Formats: sequence, structure tokens, C-alpha cells
Amino acid sequence: MSKYIFNFIPCLKTGACTLHTGLSVAFENAVKKTDYDFDKITIAFKISTGLNRIDFYDWYSHTRELIKQNNPDVMVVVFGGNDDQSILDVNKKFRAELTPDWEKAYKERVERYARLLDGYSVRKVYWMGHPISNVAR
Repeated sequence: MSKYIFNFIPCLKTGACTLHTGLSVAFENAVKKTDYDFDKITIAFKISTGLNRIDFYDWYSHTRELIKQNNPDVMVVVFGGNDDQSILDVNKKFRAELTPDWEKAYKERVERYARLLDGYSVRKVYWMGHPISNVAR
């Protein structure tokens, strides 16, 4: 069985994405230096994206395509760094950022993505959070 690691790093900041691309490179180098039997590591990221603005970049459809193309055993997923902005819920209703209605709408997006992954034969999904910053945006 071939083993793949997807490292979905949608770089969720505008401009330089040093944290996320640095994380991807460090992860890939660490795995290559150890005795894991991976045939392939695929890194897929899109600058300034996340689960919030699926009108800009639809991670649901892109994830389906990437899974079908690569048939991964393991996925590492990172979202959230740019998602603290207003959102349109499933009914296309505007929700102001970080309000209870926004939290409900965003939770629905996260759960939808998790259900999407559950529909494929990916054996392990590692969903990583972002470091907590003491600097307000």
C-alpha cells in the first residue's frame, strides 16, 4: 500500500506566508530524515484562503480533487488563520465576525469539511491549529 501525506496548508495571511510554508518545509524535511516509508508527500496550499471565504477558494471541491488524484493515507490540515472575518452562513445571511451567529456558521463549515474527509478512505487526519498570538489583528 502506498503511503501519502497531504499537508494542506492554505496560507491564510495576505502577503508572505512564512509560518505556514515554513511549517510545510520543516514537516517534509523531518519526515524525509526519519525512517518512515512514505512514497510521496504532497503539499497543497493557497494563499489568503480558508473555510470562511469559500466564494474565493472552495477548499471542499479542491480537497475532493486532491484526494481523488492522490489517494492519501494521511492528511495534515491547517485552517483558521484568516477566517476571523464576517461570513455568509448556509442561507447566505451575513454574520458579523466572532459573534455567536458567526461561530455557529463557522462551526458548520468545519463540520462540513470533517464530514467530507470522513467520506474518503483517508486513514488519519491531523487537524492542526494555529499558534495563539498576543497581537490583535
